[in-house]
Amino acid sequence: MGGAAALLTSRPSAAARAKYVLVAAERAHTGADAGAYGCMAWRPDEAGINGVYLGRDVVHHAGAALRLALAAVAPRIMTWRQYGQAAVAAARSAATGGAAGTGGGGGDGGGGGAYAPDFSASTISHFAIHAGGYAVLKGVQKGMGLPASAMLPSFAALREYGNTSCSTTWYVMAYLETLLGVAAGQRVLQVGLGGGMKAGANVWRALRDVREAHPAWAHLGAPLTEADLPRPIGPAAAPPCAPEARAPRGAAEAAGRGAGAAEAARAPGGFEGAAAEEAGGGEAGANARAEMDGRGGGKVVVRRATVVVEAEGSEEIEAL
Repeated sequence: MGGAAALLTSRPSAAARAKYVLVAAERAHTGADAGAYGCMAWRPDEAGINGVYLGRDVVHHAGAALRLALAAVAPRIMTWRQYGQAAVAAARSAATGGAAGTGGGGGDGGGGGAYAPDFSASTISHFAIHAGGYAVLKGVQKGMGLPASAMLPSFAALREYGNTSCSTTWYVMAYLETLLGVAAGQRVLQVGLGGGMKAGANVWRALRDVREAHPAWAHLGAPLTEADLPRPIGPAAAPPCAPEARAPRGAAEAAGRGAGAAEAARAPGGFEGAAAEEAGGGEAGANARAEMDGRGGGKVVVRRATVVVEAEGSEEIEAL
């Protein structure tokens, strides 16, 4: 089982020693919805073995929580160019009564409707994504439109340590600091998922050059490449509808507020195919040896626990 610790403080006197400052922290918790709250649970199965229960709608609810968190944090990481694009998209939406559709994942709002930012063109330099499994990372990559290079540290953590649940993003942060380095002023977007359903997004800005050798990555003499991974990352497919940013703040907000704020995407498909794997793997722990019982989404045995998935297909949990 993986573990990680981070020391946080609000004391100004610690600024000289601190590595990062927390620029933004957004969290979405959809547990007020009965479906989201009950789609994942820890309980015994018919044989009395404790395990993780996953409902057939866990993919939908996990994706919905992640979209909310990313939509909330997007205005905090957009560039001035993206603020302008968001204002134009809001104006077009107001002019057409919001009936022109969405801007899609291109980030230019050319199709009218709510604005969908291009995360790879934002102010973020590094991404630390919840390494809940191959399908989880591919789903997030697709939904955010990130290149393989931005996803590689998260895939490296998955290769070396498996799904360490809530500590996965800190393993990715340690990889960045050990093998790539984070320059002063650069921003890191930390994205996590969990049952409940919950999703969180933190934005960290480096206060100094951070290049530290963490024991977890001391065995690697150089950054991994895509060829080192058991499965290729590949390019991000164009998301049918990326998470749409809420109304930008500051000057861009003033420019776009009169035209109407962007609304959260109703059903962007980028994250839908990934959350079931995260839900099962995240609760079961890291490096769990799983045994698939057929391709029909029946039972996955993880050590002494079971993960029961109410789903007709097993593509969503293809690689725990």
